[in-house]
Amino acid sequence: MFKITRILLRSLPELIYDYFKWMLKYSRHPERYPVEQRYADVRKLVINVLKRFRINMEVENLDMINKHEGNFVLLSNHMSMIDPLLAIALSDKPLSFVSKKENKGLFLLGRVMRSLDSCFLDRGNLRQNAEALEKVTENLKKGEVSYVIYPEGTRLKKVRENMNPMHPGSFKIGAKANVDAITAVSYGTFRPLGKHDYKNLYLQFKALEVVKPSRFLEEDGATLINGLTNNMQENINALRAKDDQYHLEKKQKEKVTDPWYNKYGIKGEK
Repeated sequence: MFKITRILLRSLPELIYDYFKWMLKYSRHPERYPVEQRYADVRKLVINVLKRFRINMEVENLDMINKHEGNFVLLSNHMSMIDPLLAIALSDKPLSFVSKKENKGLFLLGRVMRSLDSCFLDRGNLRQNAEALEKVTENLKKGEVSYVIYPEGTRLKKVRENMNPMHPGSFKIGAKANVDAITAVSYGTFRPLGKHDYKNLYLQFKALEVVKPSRFLEEDGATLINGLTNNMQENINALRAKDDQYHLEKKQKEKVTDPWYNKYGIKGEK
């Protein structure tokens, strides 16, 4: 609790300033402002807030995202509310999100997501879902923004268990818009908002593979999705094993000497 209070107090002036400077107007009328401008402001705030956590992050294959030609759909596992912030911090390219409608009303995160043209799904309204996903497809075709989708549909509550069942349709959105999908996994994102306040909070992120839309035409859909899901789970297991070793060696008690934002050339602004 003290950890969250400390970070909120340190972030509060910037949050209040940005809330009135751009968050209100972007979230109310995103269409009036270029997506590059909106994303740059959101990303600057996100990076600065994450810097205040004692995060020690290891990232693999980030160029798969930041040097990808054209927009894409990023498919990842989901363990924490930190996950979308992590994606924004790591991606140079404008990202938006497909999320549940309950997140739309969240005080700050909801406004940030609305500022980025996010799509909010009502699980009990199939017609609304179809219309929302059609808008996602249209936005992808325009090429202005990429989308992050968590195919599990909800956060994994027990982090040592396997992923929740995947929604097959999540894998097909990119193919429908004729853009690539990029699979990725992360582990440890439950720690920044958790109870432990170590000297460093160990997080891992790994981009796995680029999936061309043509594969959904050339291969059996169910077999392809099962293969992608299994690969994601195998890599999560590997990250978990690495995480276990990290804590077995008590590295979480060591002060971070090379912060993640310096290590990967990610800069916010003061």
